[in-house]
Amino acid sequence: MAAVSGLLAVALVGAIVGGVMWAVAALGSDTSSDGNGAVAQRDQFLVDATQAALNLTTVTPDDTEGMLTNIQSSSTGGLAADLEDAAVREELANDVQQRGVTQIPSVVGISASELDPDAGTGKALVFITQKLSWGEGQSALRRQGISLDMTVVDGVWKVSTMAQLFEGVGSMPGNPAEPSGADGGGDGGGDGDGGGQQPGSAPEDAPPAAPNPAGS
Repeated sequence: MAAVSGLLAVALVGAIVGGVMWAVAALGSDTSSDGNGAVAQRDQFLVDATQAALNLTTVTPDDTEGMLTNIQSSSTGGLAADLEDAAVREELANDVQQRGVTQIPSVVGISASELDPDAGTGKALVFITQKLSWGEGQSALRRQGISLDMTVVDGVWKVSTMAQLFEGVGSMPGNPAEPSGADGGGDGGGDGDGGGQQPGSAPEDAPPAAPNPAGS
């Protein structure tokens, strides 16, 4: 578990800073495509990055084997290697099941901030929303900005590392978030200083995070 978490270290920053980075990357990506071939390569990159983002940010306590298999299918390098270890998979599955928080993501926006098809490397910035559900009908909405370092493997773009740029958790309409009690009040996503809420941090009444092997 520690090896996986170390591979994909989470870098939390304020939502405003994340938004600025997002805008800069989007502007830069608009000027880097030349010709139909480049457009097709970028389109394929974005398709694969979108699927990878969904796979790496989905958490399903009722189907941990399928969850881990999907994460592994979109990963390469150290993360994929770690998920070959049965002991690591079991530890991760137990952790997700114990927390009992389901996270179902949707990709709201995606941009190729870097792309070098000849070298087989690229970076995608992805804005996602996740519906979190736990307990007896409690739910919340989490918004995340993530950065994916991508490497092409056998014609498919896969994630080598992932970093979180910003995060915010709020209540679903008509359904205030309540603590699940699984972790005694830890929010799982910030510095845990006990002070006032910081920009982009989870509210105090949000459920404990249900981290997956991708570090989201």
